[in-house]
Amino acid sequence: MNTIKSLFFSVIILIVLGGCKNKPDDYYLRDLQEAGVKLTVTKNKLGDFQLGQIIYEYELENQLHIVKYPNSYGSSKAYSVKFKGDELMVLSCEYDFTYGYAADELDMIWTKSKYFTTDKGLGVGSTIEEILAAYPDAKISPCLKFNGISVAVLSGQVHFLFESAAYRGSVKMDKDFVITTDRLHLESKCEILAVGYNIY
Repeated sequence: MNTIKSLFFSVIILIVLGGCKNKPDDYYLRDLQEAGVKLTVTKNKLGDFQLGQIIYEYELENQLHIVKYPNSYGSSKAYSVKFKGDELMVLSCEYDFTYGYAADELDMIWTKSKYFTTDKGLGVGSTIEEILAAYPDAKISPCLKFNGISVAVLSGQVHFLFESAAYRGSVKMDKDFVITTDRLHLESKCEILAVGYNIY
């Protein structure tokens, strides 16, 4: 009888521990969905933000989950989009003189969140091998801005970014400056997913 009780309680403990392990991701994703946050990535959009969109400082300052922070892109500005204290994405904007003071045009969006995915269900955490299988026309190029390599898909505007450890030795490129796959670590996982016009 004691053996049956012990077995029963062991099963209950395993179920509870298993549930606790999955809770943070499950609850965070549910909260994102209930808040209406879009999690799709297309060739010109990441979530709710679109390339070329004009961002006004006074609009952002009224939304507590979006904050400005210093960036290293010269005269451009960057905004951190946060949800429940965690950074969801970064918006990089170039100043647009057409719209007057405090108007910025969105020229790059990037994220380290695994919740944003393309039409093929790929995003941060996807491997080079998975990306090349889903997008045979993908182009692999050096990415100085993020000190690594870019696997570009969807007309070259969606970039899966990997650190330099994703390839062996020196980078080998063809005549079009596209990195060949023979020196890549195909199992390397994407660290940053970016949408932009010029991410090299």
